[in-house]
This record gives sequence, C-alpha cells and structure tokens, in this order.
Amino acid sequence: MKNSSHFLVLFFFFFINAYAQNSRIAGIVHDADSNEPLAGASVYLQGTSIGASTDELGNFVFSATAGSSYILIVSLIGYEEYETEITLPHNDSIFLTILLEASHVEAEEMVITGTRTTRSIADVPVRVEAIPQEEVEEKLLMTPSNVAMLLNESTGMRVQTTSATSNTANL
Repeated sequence: MKNSSHFLVLFFFFFINAYAQNSRIAGIVHDADSNEPLAGASVYLQGTSIGASTDELGNFVFSATAGSSYILIVSLIGYEEYETEITLPHNDSIFLTILLEASHVEAEEMVITGTRTTRSIADVPVRVEAIPQEEVEEKLLMTPSNVAMLLNESTGMRVQTTSATSNTANL
C-alpha cells in the first residue's frame, strides 16, 4: 500500500507540471531615438524572479506560466523605465518590440585640474575660467598648432615665449 501512495503522489506531481504550461516571451529592445539595439537591458516580470538580459543585438527570451497576466518591466541605466501589462497565451509565444526613451539627467559641471582631482566649480576657492568648445574649435581652425593664442585671450593668463627657435612657451 505504501508503494501505491508514492505512485499516486508522483502521478499528481507530473500531472500538475504538465497542466501548468509555459509560454515563451521574446523580444528586442531598441533606443527610441536612434533605433540602435540596446545590450544589457534588464527585462523581467514584476513580483517574480523571471526575466533575462538583452544580448548585444538587444534580443531577450524567457518563459513564464501560460494564461497569466504580468507587468513586464524593462530597465537600463541612462533610459526611462518601461512598463507594460501582458497576458501570456496558452501554448504560444509572444514577441515584443520595446523602444526605450533616453533619460535626461543634468549633472553639475566638473572641473579637472592638473592635480588630478575633480571638484565642482562652486567648491573651488579660486576663480575658474572656462573656455567654451565653440571658441576652441574656432581658434583651432585659424591656427591649429597655436594653443597659446587661445590661452592669451583668457583672463588672468599670460603665455610667454621661452624659445623662438623651438616655438615653446610657458603659461
């Protein structure tokens, strides 16, 4: 009698597993602006441990219980989190194309000094002179080998030629 009860328990275990079928969730994650595939995005079902990461082509695939409804979440650093509700069909798979919007986070301007430390401009106790990129590009077009011309126009700096033959200068 003991063997038949074990058989009955095993029969119900296999019956339940066969009844709880899985559906396949597959898809691709792209950048909404450039339509480039996004590698390393986390794709998962909220409240579960079911999910995957996208490969180098932005593809993902995983399985979940068929006939269930879930909230699918896609996240990647530098992008807005994406959420959508999905209902998985029985004995079938779904394919999703997901476009992630870039998140725009304004960071405080950083200053990198010759001492190899970083500080924000607000925390530096001395005056800081910033040269805009447009001005640098303009001067490089005029005389690409002469950075001294650009530095001479900055307040509080003076460039002095130290050798006319080798064209060297000190700041």
